[in-house]
Amino acid sequence: MYLCALAIRTFSPKNWYEYFDVKQTDFENGPKENWDMMLLMAPVSAMITDGLSMALTAQLVLGKLSLLNESKTKLCIHIIGASDAEFCNIKCWVELNRMNPQLQQIDFVMVGPDWLPKFENDLTFEDFLNPSETRPTCRGTFHSHKGLYHEVYNDLPPDPDLLIAFNAGISCASHAMSWRETLLLIGCKKVPFLITGYNHKEVLDDVSSMLEIEQMEMKLKIPATGNPFRGMRPYLDPSREGSDFYYSNASYAVIESK
Repeated sequence: MYLCALAIRTFSPKNWYEYFDVKQTDFENGPKENWDMMLLMAPVSAMITDGLSMALTAQLVLGKLSLLNESKTKLCIHIIGASDAEFCNIKCWVELNRMNPQLQQIDFVMVGPDWLPKFENDLTFEDFLNPSETRPTCRGTFHSHKGLYHEVYNDLPPDPDLLIAFNAGISCASHAMSWRETLLLIGCKKVPFLITGYNHKEVLDDVSSMLEIEQMEMKLKIPATGNPFRGMRPYLDPSREGSDFYYSNASYAVIESK
């Protein structure tokens, strides 16, 4: 169930607590006190937030950039560097409509060089919902393209309102060359580019790498910032420097051409 308030205006929570305080009946039909206790359990919060982190981070940034208002009825988002992580959590994007009931159409374009299923037909919100779930009030479509963003850009659907690269790794030496041509293309477009990282330093390094490209005239719209909607599932990779825990979308930044 969704509160009546959500049916008449955009819902822009500031953190996970505000989100679950309003949306708790989406996940638990029992008394609120029972849900509050459930959310304190690490496995529960980790499972729910890891996928939802993508949609809630996008909602946070769309609001900060003033890209959402009552007159905004269509939204297009290009997700760059998409892989199985984005595809497996594709259902989370239904939340953008539920938090923005004024939207009548949302198009998602997923582009990635690695494994990514090619949709024979455009997928829609309805393809991911169970019969008992509240139906979205708008049409949401998903398109997929395998390849680097600059290679397939001319084949993509409508111009985006927002570009996103989750846990981008732009400053990573093994990814730098494949990112370069894509970044040069982005630098020619007047579209905000949201990047996230597994920790704050990665986002700082990614921003620095982009601003150092001589052919790009970019400016920071939102500097590297801790994400109140990071995933709560901790990961530990011994091969990573410091072998510290990291979290999906732990920090974010937004950059745009001047």
